[in-house]
Amino acid sequence: ASFAIYFPKFVGSIYELLSAPVSYLEIVIAYVGGAATKSIILGLIILATASLFVPLQIEHPFWMLAFLILTAVTFSLFGFIIGIWAKSFEQLQLVPLLIVTPLTFLGGSFYSIHMLPGIWKTITLFNPVVYLIS
Repeated sequence: ASFAIYFPKFVGSIYELLSAPVSYLEIVIAYVGGAATKSIILGLIILATASLFVPLQIEHPFWMLAFLILTAVTFSLFGFIIGIWAKSFEQLQLVPLLIVTPLTFLGGSFYSIHMLPGIWKTITLFNPVVYLIS
């Protein structure tokens, strides 16, 4: 989502979009909706591929779908905001590099948070990525 809004700003074609007869809210919904749809499709493809290798049983499919949509929309909106804020390609990668990647690595994606000592487990529970992984 960040690159999709940053690149037209970078090449100067954003002015055609802003002069189109659509509201700013519709533009945001279109960009965020497109990025979220792409993320949901990729997530479902990964889920289908994983089900080929391991037995898969979804206990609460409604909640899984709700969290999938909520996560996709949240990160897509976050990417849209970064794309609007960034003034260079370096700034475009600053937030994912310094915030999202460490949160992912510290969120229990490569280890079980149940193996951590008490205080570190409590601190880890403040990481929102923990709830996406477990």
